[in-house]
Amino acid sequence: MKNFNGSPSSILHRLEVELAGAACVCGFDDAAAEYVPATDAPASLAEFEAEIIRFTRHLFERGMTPSRRISDSEAYVAGVEALERAYSQKTMGGYASAIIEVLEDGSAEIDTILQWLAEALKEQELALHRSCVLDCFLHGLDWNSRMHLAKEIQSRYGFGDDAVFGGLELHALANHLATLLNSHLMAEEMPRALTLSEMT
Repeated sequence: MKNFNGSPSSILHRLEVELAGAACVCGFDDAAAEYVPATDAPASLAEFEAEIIRFTRHLFERGMTPSRRISDSEAYVAGVEALERAYSQKTMGGYASAIIEVLEDGSAEIDTILQWLAEALKEQELALHRSCVLDCFLHGLDWNSRMHLAKEIQSRYGFGDDAVFGGLELHALANHLATLLNSHLMAEEMPRALTLSEMT
């Protein structure tokens, strides 16, 4: 078991800095903005999928720190899965809806689809980063340190009034540090999620 030197406040601050994770995807927005699609209106499914692959590779190579090179097949899988999640929030059709909107009814341009894709991939990479940070940070943390950290989290974020966590005793909160922190981070990101949903 391990414990941390320093006050619970300073420990939580260090964890917050690591969890912010902005460095890992700090270039996604710039990379997306500089990308020029091969066409504004793909004429076929093959052209649509080629654009998804090219854009996804571009984001990982230009938007990640450090840069990450991925194959066409990896880019295709990552792009389709991300659009499936993103478009399932917008419509029930997922990836198929994105294809229909671009190729069949023309209600969306490829730029709009790529914006959704960039946001979805950025969220995915941040989630992976945070999961890794939490696993490393909390693994083996001794009970006393967990209790102090839970108390600091509860105090700083006001979880005592939260419907989910409000009824839990401090020792129960100490068993759910990762959930507490993820809940806080997700709540902070809600305005960005709303902005994404308003893009179309």
